[in-house]
Amino acid sequence: MKLCSSLVIFMLLCSMGFANYVGNPQAPDLPKIISYTRDMTFAQQDYWLNAKLEYEKEYMQDMNLEIASGVNKNHRVQYSYFYGNFLTLTANILHRIDLYVKGGAVEPRFELGMPTGFGTELDTLTNRKTIPAWSLGAKVLVYKIKQWSFAVESSYFQTDHRNFLQFTAIAPIAPTNTEIRWYNWQVSGALSYNVCPLVPYIGCKYSRTFVTFDYSTPALSVPLLRFDNRRPVGVFLGCTLLASRYFEMNIEGRFIDEQSWSGTLGFRF
Repeated sequence: MKLCSSLVIFMLLCSMGFANYVGNPQAPDLPKIISYTRDMTFAQQDYWLNAKLEYEKEYMQDMNLEIASGVNKNHRVQYSYFYGNFLTLTANILHRIDLYVKGGAVEPRFELGMPTGFGTELDTLTNRKTIPAWSLGAKVLVYKIKQWSFAVESSYFQTDHRNFLQFTAIAPIAPTNTEIRWYNWQVSGALSYNVCPLVPYIGCKYSRTFVTFDYSTPALSVPLLRFDNRRPVGVFLGCTLLASRYFEMNIEGRFIDEQSWSGTLGFRF
């Protein structure tokens, strides 16, 4: 129990670190029905098809973006973050494959200073507005040797919303036909170790994020502004707690390419 407590504290401290939530590589093989024995191992009933419903809370501290178009190309976005709330429905096949769909809402905000060529910067700040978002993904358990598991995953995230952007320069301006287009895809590989009821994991991911602002108006004609992630490769670590026969909890931090964390609560049925 001392080892389990230390692992939980370690994960909580490291989690404050976008791309998508990755999750435990052993998740496709986590059992539906858990029966704990005296030696803290578990047995499971064999089902070829299982399902899981999860609530996810995500906080992105820094999306690590840069301008990818125009005269200020490669200029660092000073401040970019979001809060997200999602529900995820996962179908598990043969304890090897997870197919999932996610829907919810995010509240993003961006702030940048674009050089004007006169030694000053044009400050740009978006408003905070909750917009809908969705994601699709698949995870495959590649191999499992005793307590060790390795899995690969691929996912896609998207949101597209009008009347989003508001920015301030000399005076506040609120375009009426502004649209944000935000896409992200990623692939990852992760390794986990089962010290039941805890399953810690660590992995590496490659992701690409594309954010586009189209805020031209009759009163203000501005070229399309596009952002890209500065570092496509990052690492993540997390831990899953099998709280009961049907419930599990997970916490995950992601670093280098982004600084973010996610917490999830899942019900398996």
